[in-house]
Amino acid sequence: MFLSVRLTTVSATVVVLHLTGELDSTTAPVLAATLEPLIESPVEQVIVGAGDLWFCDLTGIDRLAATHRALRVKGGGLAVAEAGSSLCRLIELVTEHSRAPMRVYATLEEALTAAGVNPGDPLPPARRHLPRLRRLPRAQPARAGKHSRRRPGPALPELPAPPPASAAESGTNLTLVSAIARAHALREQAATQVEALKQRTHRYNQVRLTMLETRARCLAAVTTMRANRARAALTLSASAPPVPGSGHLG
Repeated sequence: MFLSVRLTTVSATVVVLHLTGELDSTTAPVLAATLEPLIESPVEQVIVGAGDLWFCDLTGIDRLAATHRALRVKGGGLAVAEAGSSLCRLIELVTEHSRAPMRVYATLEEALTAAGVNPGDPLPPARRHLPRLRRLPRAQPARAGKHSRRRPGPALPELPAPPPASAAESGTNLTLVSAIARAHALREQAATQVEALKQRTHRYNQVRLTMLETRARCLAAVTTMRANRARAALTLSASAPPVPGSGHLG
């Protein structure tokens, strides 16, 4: 399964998520990695562009509804735009008993207008959102009381301490390390999704073979029943007594 999430920041409190692909139990973690940081941020309005969403099941709707409830606490909410008829019907069935159901708009312009944004203003370029990663614990320094087994070598001359890095250089290094770590995490996540897809395809092929075998047995049984019926009809017609009055008069 494949799901692409593109994030467009419209204002400090409004963002647009463009979804492409399929949203189900396999790809829901990809969407959750994008929505969870938004809940903790100043964002209050999230507009989901579902025009390129090919499929969505109850797992995806539950993920969107949970985000909508969390944003309602901050006075905002989550809206869906450009959804197909089947997705609109599914949202209606899931949220029909909710006090504040998710709003569904036919176009993205209508959703932006309802969020207080002028649709005529040019939107900033969309960017892919990368999930946040937990910070790794720092390596603990070696204990002072632990003696090394290596023999002490000749004393080296002390080198001058390097100049402290500027704030811009430190931020660049941290950004590069974070990007590399996120790239590795996304690659592992993609490998997990590919493996799940292979397993699902294997199960589908097994079910298909079973159905074909069952169909062949059913056809063979129907053919046998028809042959038995034809033989029974011939046997009954041969053993039936002659009808009175059917003989010739002398």
